[in-house]
Amino acid sequence: HKNRYFPYYITVASLAVFFILLLLYLIYQRRLLPSIVMIGGFILFVLWLTGLIVISVQLWGPDGSVSSECNIQVFGASPMPKGQTLETLAWLEQRSICQSWQAVFAFGLVGAVFLLWIMVIAYQVFADDAV
Repeated sequence: HKNRYFPYYITVASLAVFFILLLLYLIYQRRLLPSIVMIGGFILFVLWLTGLIVISVQLWGPDGSVSSECNIQVFGASPMPKGQTLETLAWLEQRSICQSWQAVFAFGLVGAVFLLWIMVIAYQVFADDAV
């Protein structure tokens, strides 16, 4: 089905929160190993990147992308609605939806970079322990 990417991202984000809580628990117990961080970070990175690709295709895809529809119908609205009317309220809601799509992509990109950073740092710790 076409609209399953938001629940997917919520599920992956829940797994990421659980993973971070697990890391904090293992740190508290002094049992955290770099390999656990690398493997978990890699799995979450792949899942997160998959969601980011799906959002990117929906946002900037070839046919009827969200971005092109927003540019035509919302950001390119002429004249811009003004005053306290239902048209203004509808336009504000549409703009909010368009900006939500942009925010999901931005948060997804930041999350992917964060998970990549976690893997790099874990590898550096792993390499330093091997010496």
